Order: sequence, then C-alpha cells, then structure tokens
Amino acid sequence: MLGITTFAYLLATALYIGLFLFRSAKLGKAATVTTWLALLVNTAGIGLRWVESHQMGIGYAPLSNMYESLVFFAWAIAAFYLFL
Repeated sequence: MLGITTFAYLLATALYIGLFLFRSAKLGKAATVTTWLALLVNTAGIGLRWVESHQMGIGYAPLSNMYESLVFFAWAIAAFYLFL
C-alpha cells in the first residue's frame, strides 16, 4: 500500500511541476485527480493498519510510532490541500 501511495504522490508532484512550467490546464486537472487518488489509497492504508491492530488485540489508532505518524502527516497535508 505504501508503494502505491508514494508513487501516486510522486506522480502528482511531477504533474504539478509540469503545471508550473507549462501552465497547462490538463496537467493541473491530472495532478489534482492524482492527488485525490493518492489520498484515497493513503486513507485505505491507514484504515487497514488500524483494522490489523484491532485484530492483533492492540487496538490503537495508527499514530504510535514515527512511521505511522509520518504516514498520517502525509495524509493530513494532502487532505488540507485538497479541502482548502
């Protein structure tokens, strides 16, 4: 899940750089759609990790270590950008 999310965010970044350089509306729309898809995959990954922690009997929100905090931080940045 992390690999797909990382690739989608990198692709969106490349498209936004292309938008900045070439001022193409199509690139902007593709970048925004790619960011939405990355956010959805990121959300699914966080949810899957949460469900797995409940199944193991730990039952905490996935924010307890550096990895989980950074995954959530990436999700929060993308969500803030898209909803702003």
